[in-house]
Amino acid sequence: NEYDYPLEIGEAVAPFAKEFEDSVSGTGTMVCWEKIDRLGGETSAEGTNITTQVLGQYKKRLIEHLRMVFHKFLESKKFKIFYGEEELTPWNPFAKGEKTETPISIPIEIEDTNKETGEKISGKLHLDAHIIPSKYEYSTDEAKEIASLSNAKQGFYVYREDRMIVAHDWLGLFNKEVHYSLARVEMNFSSELDEFFDLDIKKSNFNIEKISPYLHRILSPYREAAGQRHRSARMRAGGGSKKDPHGPSQKLI
Repeated sequence: NEYDYPLEIGEAVAPFAKEFEDSVSGTGTMVCWEKIDRLGGETSAEGTNITTQVLGQYKKRLIEHLRMVFHKFLESKKFKIFYGEEELTPWNPFAKGEKTETPISIPIEIEDTNKETGEKISGKLHLDAHIIPSKYEYSTDEAKEIASLSNAKQGFYVYREDRMIVAHDWLGLFNKEVHYSLARVEMNFSSELDEFFDLDIKKSNFNIEKISPYLHRILSPYREAAGQRHRSARMRAGGGSKKDPHGPSQKLI
């Protein structure tokens, strides 16, 4: 698809646009944010400009978002993303290069029929169910920090043509429980399945209802395996045996 929009550049932005144009070969996108005075021009109690504080928070969130959503493209070197002069590095949710287990890795051919039009829907889905290492199993402290271990980070990571559209969400299939915090499931599907998953143009609605029974059946044992790795790692770190929670009270008695 080709889009041709008239470009209106303000005087304040023009020098940056010229510099960007000169530095980029081929195509690229520059984002300029103007009229940010409403973020607050006053000074905080610590003496810091509030606008600077707010922009700093937005910068951190934006960089984290871009590193995650486009990590497959950044890893494959299909393009680069810069924030100012800083080139962003990819964040892979599956602890790439560490002792991640992938007990399920299957291609799924999906065929369906549009009930209104009768047209056939067919496309490919690939499912990789990963069990990332526990906090005791990383090669370095840096690798553990990069993995961003958290109960909140478990769940599906859904990609449409390699671009992430859903992150760390079980999509109603399971609840988030601390024992399954090592479970991260990668789901990558082709654009032909947009209608099958009720995907809207904003990529904000994704519905797995049609395959949820199948996913629940194959992922339930996988989640138990992730829970077992979590518990085993904790036991090894604690000396190899499960501690008796009543030990201290028994000693007192």
